Amino acid sequence: DKMASPMKVAVLGLNPVSEHVITLLQRFGFHLTCIWDRDIEQARKACSDHGIDVDSYFDYFPLSWKDVLISPNVELVFVANSPSEHAEVVVKALSVGRHVICQTPPSVNVEGVSRMLSMARYYPKLFGGLCSHFRFHPALGRAKELLDEDFCGNVVMMDMRIACQSLIAREGYSWKCSHIAGGGALNIYGSQLIDLIQYLSEERIEEVYGSLNTFYNQTDAIKGYRSVTSDDFCSAQVKCFNGVCASFVINCTLPEGFLFSLSISGSKGHLFVENMNLFGQRKGEERQLFYKADVTDTDYITFFDAGCSRMLSWLHGCLAMPSSSESSLKDISGQEVKDSVSMATFEDGLYIQRVISGIVRANETRKWCHLKEVESKILEEGDPFWHSSNIKGSLVSLDNQLTSKPPAGKRKISKKT
Repeated sequence: DKMASPMKVAVLGLNPVSEHVITLLQRFGFHLTCIWDRDIEQARKACSDHGIDVDSYFDYFPLSWKDVLISPNVELVFVANSPSEHAEVVVKALSVGRHVICQTPPSVNVEGVSRMLSMARYYPKLFGGLCSHFRFHPALGRAKELLDEDFCGNVVMMDMRIACQSLIAREGYSWKCSHIAGGGALNIYGSQLIDLIQYLSEERIEEVYGSLNTFYNQTDAIKGYRSVTSDDFCSAQVKCFNGVCASFVINCTLPEGFLFSLSISGSKGHLFVENMNLFGQRKGEERQLFYKADVTDTDYITFFDAGCSRMLSWLHGCLAMPSSSESSLKDISGQEVKDSVSMATFEDGLYIQRVISGIVRANETRKWCHLKEVESKILEEGDPFWHSSNIKGSLVSLDNQLTSKPPAGKRKISKKT
């Protein structure tokens, strides 16, 4: 058989995460043909820095993301621009036959993700998913294996914590400064933790409670008539349909660094993730080390790299070998990436966005919020960004799956469309 040619990829939007993704994409054999950003000069510089000869693929440097999508030299798109644009970009990309990876949060509201999901269902042979790198992190992947082996018994509680520097740091005003535009601790990090709760527990969330706080409304770079409305502290508690309770706290007020911790309690034992290392302890036994990270000093890019490397390895294998559903893949370090893990889909994204909306509503009402209340509010009040006739069908479809376990295993994906 002829070896498949490298998949041609375009990256839309430049930020610290997408800039690191560009390096990883090239490392894993993807062929980058364009990096686009609203700041055209910055995009040109990024292309030059990464050795991308855009003139070889485009008659002129794309002035709009739409020009990138319609190019025959683009097969896969990594969407990393403002979350308020995600739905429009993803819908357009899928409609012209492009595979899509979307950075989290998936959108700014439920209706946006509903549009993305509807289009993904219309083109089932195209890959459409979220950059769900937390579930691919080696320590968390090993924790999932231990849960599947009944190490903890019946899980009753999960607790997750993130402590990091400000999400806007010394940046000027951008979408990250507004919760409505997709910024804030809940949107950016909370979307990953909500997905992680679902992935580890294999259950959907039924009811939520949360508190959001903005401690710093202005910074040295943002002052005057503009102010920050996105949350830099988030605390949430959730209840799943099977009785599992979970909580997460995200504190974005540290001067530097990124710290992630996780504890899982069950009837037989406990699991802990500390500084990217995984420990376990059963009742009456000593603590065991199940996974030791290569690095101890962590920042977000280090944490992101550990999960995203394995995620892109999985994606590369799926796009290159769509019919391979039995062989396990390996990441760049040679570690196996188990078949049981897969990237979050837009269906997962709709569920995540619904939970986020529930936490926001619980913060406003100061009481527990059932996710069905979120649906009623959306259908009754409408949405400032999108007005889709497909939203009710998508929400009803999601409701029908709330009591069932999330789908596991690989999807068959066709590279040729």
